[in-house]
Amino acid sequence: MDWTGQVEKTYTYRYLNGVPLKDSDEALLVNWCELTVTTADGQVTYHNSFATNYPLSDENVAEVVRAGLTRWKVENENNNTLKTKGYHLEHNFGHGKQHLSSLLATLNILSLLFHTLLELLDNKYQLLRAHL
Repeated sequence: MDWTGQVEKTYTYRYLNGVPLKDSDEALLVNWCELTVTTADGQVTYHNSFATNYPLSDENVAEVVRAGLTRWKVENENNNTLKTKGYHLEHNFGHGKQHLSSLLATLNILSLLFHTLLELLDNKYQLLRAHL
């Protein structure tokens, strides 16, 4: 249980090791875990599940879930930046016969890298951005 200052939350973890990722004999085996957060009145406020290659146990499942949540947050914020801050990178960038989607995604990510470097290192760029 966790008290946030306003609400008491209960964190329930379930996990299983060695679960096939799909229904076939050659399926990759993963370790699965799930987190459900409920309030004192039984209302579910969060539910998610994760697959990992780390062996899960009572001692480490909370830490593995926390790492999964952190990774999801970073990836989600990164994708949101690429979609909404002028880079126009959508989840499905799959137009083209062979490698066009990879090329366009790479160019977008490189532009993000260069803008970040300019923002950190170039005084004229910083002044321009501050003016705009």
